[in-house]
Amino acid sequence: MTSKLFVLITVLTFSVGAHAALTEQEASQLGIEGTPLTPMGAIRAGNEAGTIPSWAGGLKEIPAGYTADTPYIDPFPDDKPLFTITAQNVEQYKANLAPGQIAMFNRYPETYKMHVYPSRRTARYPDWVYDLTLKTARTATLCGERCLDPSSIADGGGVPFPIPKNGLEVFFNSNFSYHAPWTSAGSAIVTTASGDFAINQLTLTWVNTHWLKAADKPKGSYFEKLGGVAWIFDGAFEAPPRIAGQLLIGGAYYNNLSADSYLYLPGQRRVRKAPEVGFYDQPAQGSDGLLPSMARNGIYMSGSEEWYDYTLVGRQEIYVPYNNYALMNPALTAKDLVRPGHINPEPVRYELHRVWVVDARIRAAYRSTVPHQVAYYEEDSWQSPLTTRYNQDDQIWQVQERPLTYYYDAQTVFEVATISYDLISGRFGTLSESFPGLRKSKFVWLDPAKLDYNRFTPQGLRSAGRR
Repeated sequence: MTSKLFVLITVLTFSVGAHAALTEQEASQLGIEGTPLTPMGAIRAGNEAGTIPSWAGGLKEIPAGYTADTPYIDPFPDDKPLFTITAQNVEQYKANLAPGQIAMFNRYPETYKMHVYPSRRTARYPDWVYDLTLKTARTATLCGERCLDPSSIADGGGVPFPIPKNGLEVFFNSNFSYHAPWTSAGSAIVTTASGDFAINQLTLTWVNTHWLKAADKPKGSYFEKLGGVAWIFDGAFEAPPRIAGQLLIGGAYYNNLSADSYLYLPGQRRVRKAPEVGFYDQPAQGSDGLLPSMARNGIYMSGSEEWYDYTLVGRQEIYVPYNNYALMNPALTAKDLVRPGHINPEPVRYELHRVWVVDARIRAAYRSTVPHQVAYYEEDSWQSPLTTRYNQDDQIWQVQERPLTYYYDAQTVFEVATISYDLISGRFGTLSESFPGLRKSKFVWLDPAKLDYNRFTPQGLRSAGRR
């Protein structure tokens, strides 16, 4: 990258201002081809060391032999690790490691390691996603700390702030990043420090309604209040017996991203409003307290008040879990994956990527079990592969990894798992859609036109409750 280009990108990226749409000069830096920045706001060029390649449009071809009925095929079967980071050589690589990652080496010096592979910028979204992002970037505005103005968004979606000017805009990008509607018969693992584990089974469906045309969005009062629903989800717990039969639905809205959630409790045969579901530091359902509700995609915005101040630290080059096709191998069992304190590091692929870094600290008016956290967002996707959470003494408490993979059939970057390591207790847990191989299943990408949206409402939840 030339020094002139670097200065230009730096000025555009870190200028300070209100939550306003881009100027034409800023927007002109974005484009599919021939511009300094990609449509997602990533730096098109590679790094000066040559260890991060330029973005050339992502992975354009599906590997030969792949079908909807087969496991995902690794498009880079001949790649070998460039090197392996261990507690013995971690000092050599500290410049490209986050504090939470270094803490993992300190906590588990004999067993934790990172296999680092060549960096592959595989992220490639449908052309219409890029077109909408380029359009929305010129108009998107926030109308408050909890509010993305829906009238400022192009019909059909778009990442709102591909050139973010503050940490809050980064969080809106991550929460509104693109993925197709999906459902997964997933398995959440909860462990003890010794490596014993239990598995909670859940089928979860998630629809990112932000990316639907107005004519295709769900209709009705539950969906159209508060500026309209931005995303909706439902979940059905299947095992173990103590939670089997529980059902959960929820939605978040443009004018208020707090989850409006409802829970069906089979023992009571009643639907109850669940204000704690999806609310900041409340334990995520089925996680045995090992993951907070805000664990999704770095820091998932939730709650009716804004608890945190977000500081945009900038971009850094960090080794993050990426292109993790090996973790999607259906032959992997829980015994293959679980080790005392952390998952088996052997099948995990790390690559050097540029990430946006945001530091979030609790405001004086609020109290939380997580008063300080730092999230990292990969520049090509706005997905978060890494988050570090600190306790009341500002000591590293939890390190969260989301091994990312490019799902070439759906043209989206998404997680294989969300894994939260508790460095104090020595336990870890995963979210419900983690490790498709444990259920011998994979993400099913849904056609939004064929969805029954009534299932995502309190009324639909009452009808679905059986046990």
